[in-house]
Amino acid sequence: MPRPILLAVLALTILTTDANSQRRRGGGQTPKTVAESIKSAEEKEAEREAELRTGWNGAQERHINKQDKATRKRMKQTARRSLRHRTGRDVPWWKRIFGKRNRVRVRR
Repeated sequence: MPRPILLAVLALTILTTDANSQRRRGGGQTPKTVAESIKSAEEKEAEREAELRTGWNGAQERHINKQDKATRKRMKQTARRSLRHRTGRDVPWWKRIFGKRNRVRVRR
């Protein structure tokens, strides 16, 4: 009867010492404080966004480089035209038309 209890206590002490030693060395997965936790989460988010951004730019460049000269010229013209048409229009057309300030007021 005392043998299983002794084994359980021994196993728990080994597991807890491994976790604590890993935390002391700085290689642990769980941060000690809330500030460290927030900081590590922000760093991971920034790394992920940077990776997505560079991947997107690379994919866009590969797509453009695959096109022939006439298609690239047409793509540039379309991009310029869309930029010219959307200047000064930060709000989409459906919000401009159906927004609260543009509704017809009913007089009583």
